[in-house]
Amino acid sequence: MSESVVFVYDEFNQSYPELNASFQKAEWAFKMACLILNNTQNSIVCCDCERKELLYLLMAHILFLQNRGAGNVGMINNAHEGSVSVGYSGMGKLGETYFGQSQYGVLFWQLVSKYISFFYVPEC
Repeated sequence: MSESVVFVYDEFNQSYPELNASFQKAEWAFKMACLILNNTQNSIVCCDCERKELLYLLMAHILFLQNRGAGNVGMINNAHEGSVSVGYSGMGKLGETYFGQSQYGVLFWQLVSKYISFFYVPEC
């Protein structure tokens, strides 16, 4: 039976140095990621190593979105340079639109698509 993934700050920062996340922010992002992807023995992702990579991708996505600044939610649908203006589209449920806001989220969505398809057969 698989165990819960344990968050290792140095390991995460080595994988995603560009995010430059403090321990407190990274720990918070891990907690949020675990709310999205079950990190228990009952997780649909049986392999601990795969689950760790998925959780770290989720953390990177969450931190990336947080680094955009307060109030900036949704996909960027237009931007201007003179007098700086950025427009965001509305958000629905967690899904392709939400995860499509960062390269980390897109990769996460592609990797979990096998688990959310109608034909998924558990490997455990």
